[in-house]
Amino acid sequence: MTKLKSGDRLHGFTVTAVNEIPEYKGCGIRLRHDVTGADVYHFHNDDKENLFSFAFKTPASDNTGVSHILEHCVLAGSEKYPIKDPFLSMMNGSMNTFLNAMTYPDKTVFPAASTVAKDYFNLMSVYADAVFFPLLREEMFMQEGIRFEPQADGSAHPSGVVFNEMKGAYSNHDSIAAEYSYRYLFPDNPYKWDSGGEPASIPGLSYESFKAWHSRFYHPSNCRIFLYGDIETEQQLNFLQENALSRFDGTAEPAEDIDIQQLWTKPRQAGVTSPLASEGGEDEAGATLTLNWKCNSSENSLNILAFEILTEALMGNMGAPLYKAVVESEIGEDLSPVSGLDTDLREMVFSIGVRGSSLDKVEDFENLISAELEKLADDGIPEMSLTGAMHRVEFRNKEIRGGAPFGLKLMGRSLKGWLHGGSPEDTISFQEPMEQLRRQLDENPRMFEDLISKWLVENKHRLMLSIEPEAGHNDKMDQTVADAVASMRGEMSESDLKAEQGRMDGFRAFQEASDSEEELAKIPSLDIEDVPDKIRVINTVLDEVGGVPLYKHDLFTNGIIYIDFAIDIRDISDDEGMLLPFLSRMLCSSGLPGRSYDQVALELALKTGGLYTFLESSRTADGQEERKDYLFFRLKTLEKDLDEAFKLASELMLESEIGDAARVRDLLFEMRNDFKSSIVPAGHSFCAVRASAEFDRVLEREDEWRGSRQLLYLNDLTSNPDDSIPGICSSLERMRRKLFTRSRLSFNVTSESAYFDAVSVKLKDFLNRLPSEDSAEGIPSDLHIVDLKKTPSFNYGALSVPTTVFFTARALPAALIGEPAHAHQSLLAHMMKTNDLWEEVRMKNGAYGVYASVNGTEGLMTVSTYRDPNPGDNLNAFESALDAAVKGRYSETDLKKAIITVVGRDLKPLSPAEQSLIGFRRDLYRISDEMRQQKREAMLNTSVNDIKAAAESLKSGIAGSVAVVMGPEELLNEIAEQHSSEIRDNTLVLPL
Repeated sequence: MTKLKSGDRLHGFTVTAVNEIPEYKGCGIRLRHDVTGADVYHFHNDDKENLFSFAFKTPASDNTGVSHILEHCVLAGSEKYPIKDPFLSMMNGSMNTFLNAMTYPDKTVFPAASTVAKDYFNLMSVYADAVFFPLLREEMFMQEGIRFEPQADGSAHPSGVVFNEMKGAYSNHDSIAAEYSYRYLFPDNPYKWDSGGEPASIPGLSYESFKAWHSRFYHPSNCRIFLYGDIETEQQLNFLQENALSRFDGTAEPAEDIDIQQLWTKPRQAGVTSPLASEGGEDEAGATLTLNWKCNSSENSLNILAFEILTEALMGNMGAPLYKAVVESEIGEDLSPVSGLDTDLREMVFSIGVRGSSLDKVEDFENLISAELEKLADDGIPEMSLTGAMHRVEFRNKEIRGGAPFGLKLMGRSLKGWLHGGSPEDTISFQEPMEQLRRQLDENPRMFEDLISKWLVENKHRLMLSIEPEAGHNDKMDQTVADAVASMRGEMSESDLKAEQGRMDGFRAFQEASDSEEELAKIPSLDIEDVPDKIRVINTVLDEVGGVPLYKHDLFTNGIIYIDFAIDIRDISDDEGMLLPFLSRMLCSSGLPGRSYDQVALELALKTGGLYTFLESSRTADGQEERKDYLFFRLKTLEKDLDEAFKLASELMLESEIGDAARVRDLLFEMRNDFKSSIVPAGHSFCAVRASAEFDRVLEREDEWRGSRQLLYLNDLTSNPDDSIPGICSSLERMRRKLFTRSRLSFNVTSESAYFDAVSVKLKDFLNRLPSEDSAEGIPSDLHIVDLKKTPSFNYGALSVPTTVFFTARALPAALIGEPAHAHQSLLAHMMKTNDLWEEVRMKNGAYGVYASVNGTEGLMTVSTYRDPNPGDNLNAFESALDAAVKGRYSETDLKKAIITVVGRDLKPLSPAEQSLIGFRRDLYRISDEMRQQKREAMLNTSVNDIKAAAESLKSGIAGSVAVVMGPEELLNEIAEQHSSEIRDNTLVLPL
C-alpha cells in the first residue's frame, strides 16, 4: 500500500510509524512535522472518498462557549480568503460529500471530504488557512457569538448565532438531561463546563478572551491532522507544508491533558429543572431520573469494545435486563434517551434513565437498578443477551454503512486515544480487540459480570440526577440572562457605552457591506467541466416470485443480506392511517405465541442485524397523478443466519401478539414520549410538514404519520389509555389481516447473486402462509387516488411549544419533477439558501440555520428557519430573496457554482443498503433514469434567465403560500400582530 517506512523524511515531516490494518484494507502512516510538531495520521487505502480533519484539544475553562464560538468564527474569513464567510462559499462550487465543524467537551474538529481530488485540495486550502490564520474580526465575533442590541428603554438585548443555538438547547428537556448526566460526574476537571456555552454565561465572553483562546490552542503543536483515502501521502504532506505549516517557525506548548477525575468515596445526588410542557398546566410528561457512572478509560479499543458489548447486553433491546426492568417497573413511562454509553470523553460514562417519572420515585429507581445490577453480577448475564450483544456489535462493524463518510467514523475512533497521548491505532482497530476480548472471555467466562461488579455495583462514583419540569423555567432562564447583561452594563462607564454603540454601528455596516468580486474570486472552485454530464445508474433487475414482483440488486455486501417487503397501503382509511405508525412499531416489538416480547427481542439481536419499518407516501413521477403509500419492512441478516432470521421476521409480521393490551400500553407511551422529545430538536421540520400538508394529500399523510397531527393523536390515546386501548388492539388485528395479502406485496433483495435463490425459496414460503386471494381483503381493482392537490385552509398557522427560540417554515407550489422548471427551481433554492437567505436570516437576524428545498414529486417548495430569534422578520426574508432573484441577483458565476454543488450531491458514495433501497423506491414511484437524465441536462443547460423565470414563477405563489411558526404561546401573539391574526386561529398547542 505504501513504500514509506519509519524514519523517512519528506516535505518537512518525519515518518514515526507505519502499520498495516487489514480489516479496513488500509495502512496507517503516522508522521510528525519537524518544525512545529504537528501530529499527522494518514489512513491510506483505495477509498475514493478522501477526508481530512484538523483537530485541536480545547478543554473548556468556563461556560462562555468560547470553543463553540471560535469554531464558527475561524471559518468566517482568513488571511488568504478574507471574505465574510468562506465556509458558505465552499457550499458553492464544490462537490464535497462532507463539510462541517464540531465542538466537543474537549476538542474542536474541522473535517471535510470529497470524491474529487481537485475539490479535496480546494477544501483543504480553505480549512487550513481558516484554522491557522483566521481574521477573527470583531464583527464576526458579534455575529456568531454575542452582541448587545440596544432597546428603546435603554437596555440591551443579547443576540448571536451561538447564543440563540444554546438557548434552544437549554429549552429541551432531553438535551438538559443529557448535558448534566455527564457534567456533574466531573466536578474537578474541564468536563464540568459546557463547551457549547450556557446562555447566562455567553454574554460574559469578551472579544479579547476570544482571540486569546485561538492563540493558545490553534497552533500546529496542538493539532492532530487526520487524513483518509487514496490520495498519496506525499502529495498531501507537500500541500500542508506549502499552504500552512511552512509559515510557522517553531513549536508552542500543547494544551494540557484533561486530568483523570478523582474517584468519589460515596455516590452523589443532584437535580436540575427543564421547561414545563404547558405553562400554567399540569405536566403530563413528568420528570426524568438518571443514574450515571464514571467508568474506565476510553483510550484503548479493548476498554471501549467491552463496555459497548456490556451496554448492548444490558439495555440494547427490549429484552435486555436493564431495559426490561425499567419499562416494567411502573416507576416511569419508558427508558430515557440518555441511557447508553458515552465514549467521547477521556473516561467513559454509563447512564440509564427513566422518563415520565416523579421526584418521589428517586429512591425506588436507584434501588431497582442497584438490585438488578447486583443480581446480574451474582447470577450472570443471560447467555442470549450477551451472545446477542456480541453479534450486534460485530454486525455493525461488518456492515458497509452509509450516511457519513467512512473516514469520518475512523477519525472519531482515532481521536479517543490519540487526543490523550496514545496512538491513533489504539482506538481505530476493531478485529484485533474483538479477538483479544474473546480470548479473555474464554479464560474468564465471568468477564462481563466482573465489569458490572467493578464499575457499576462497587463503583461509588455514581450520580443520581433528577430533571424536573418547572413552571416558568424559560422565563427564569431569560431573567438570569437579563440580570447578567444588566450587571455587566451597570459596570460600564459612559465612554464604554458609547464605544459599544460604535461597535454596533460598525457591526451593522459590516453586515450591509458586500464582499468585493476580487476577494470572492480568491475562493477556489471546481469548473463546470468537472461535473459529470451522465447520471449514476443503479442496476435493478425485476423478477417475480409466486406472482409477486421481486427486485434484485447484485452488490458486494460483505456477507450481509438485505430483504425488503413493501406493502401497498394506499386504500387505508383515515382512521387506520393515523394508527399505522403504531402498527409498524408493534409488529417489530411484540411477543409471539409462547414467547414473550423480551424473548423475541433477544432472538432478533442474536439472529439478525435488525428488523426495521418505515412508512412512505409519494405521488408517482410519471404524470399519472397517482398516490402510492407503502409500509416497508427491512430485514438485515448474515448469510449463515438466513433461515432463522427470515423465520423470525415472518412470524413477527404474521403472528406477533399485537393485541396484547399491556404491551400496547407500554409502547404507546414510549412512542408518544419519543415524539415529544423530537419536536424541539427538529422544530423547523415539523413546521414544514404542517405547512406542506395544506397543499397536498400526500404530504397530509406525512403530517399524520410524522408530524404534529400524529403527536396530538398519540397524546389523545394516552390521555385515557383504559378507554382507548381495547379499540386499538382490535384495530391493529384487523389492519394486519387486511394488509398482509399477496396482491399488496413487492419484494427487494440485496446481496451477492449467489444468495438470490435461497432468498427466493424463503419468500415463496412466506407467500404460502398468506391468506388466499379469494379470502383476503386486497386493494380494490378500480382504486386510483386522484385529486391530490388541496386548497389551503389558512395562510398563517402556529405550533405552540415552550421554547425560548422559534422555528418557521413557508410552503408554496413549485414545479414537478420532469418539468425543466423543477431543475431551475432546485438551483434557485440552493442559491438563495447559500446567499441572500443565509445573509439575512443567519448573519443579520441570528438564526442558527436556514433551509430551502424543492420537492419535485409533490411540486412544493419549502423554506425554513432553525433556532430563530427573529421569526417575524425572517418570514419576510424569502419574498425579499425572490424579489432580488427576479431582478437579476445571480450572475453566471453564481449559477455555475450552484450547478457544480447541486449536481455534486449525486456523487456521494452510497452503501449497498442505500443503493438498493433507492433503486427499489425509484421503481415503485416510477422515477425513471430517463427522467433523472433529463433533469441533469436541464441543470447543466440552465441560464441566468431561467433562474429569473423560476423566481418569478415562485413569487407568483407567495400570496397563496402557507407559513407556520413554532414558539412559545405568549410570543406567538407578537408574530400575529406583525403578520396576520390568522395565526391565533390556527395555532396547535403541542403537549411536550
